[in-house]
Amino acid sequence: MFETVVTVLGWICGELTRRRTGDDVQVVSFRMVAQERRYDADTGEWPDGDRMFLSVHCRRTLGQNVAASLKRGDPVMVTGRLYHREHLAEGKQRLSVDLDARSVGPDLSRCSVTLSREEEKAAA
Repeated sequence: MFETVVTVLGWICGELTRRRTGDDVQVVSFRMVAQERRYDADTGEWPDGDRMFLSVHCRRTLGQNVAASLKRGDPVMVTGRLYHREHLAEGKQRLSVDLDARSVGPDLSRCSVTLSREEEKAAA
């Protein structure tokens, strides 16, 4: 209740990492960058705007499928719970923006993909 659920478009900008939680749940994480681009009618160009970096965490089957399907540099769409956390790094207070993913997919406005589907089990 009262979660902040968002969809973010961007690119995977770091390597995918795997870890297991204390409850033995597999988590695949990656950094992504979302960067706005706005059309400048005066120049006819699309200059880069502000960037936002996020840490994305994918649990269980979602994590397995992300690790098998995506890599650094891929354009993605991620939907999930957005939150921030504060922590100390090198003696300084830091803030990170995290996204617990519910769904991750390639951004088909920037790439094409070939899907691999499991065959449906024959009805008994």
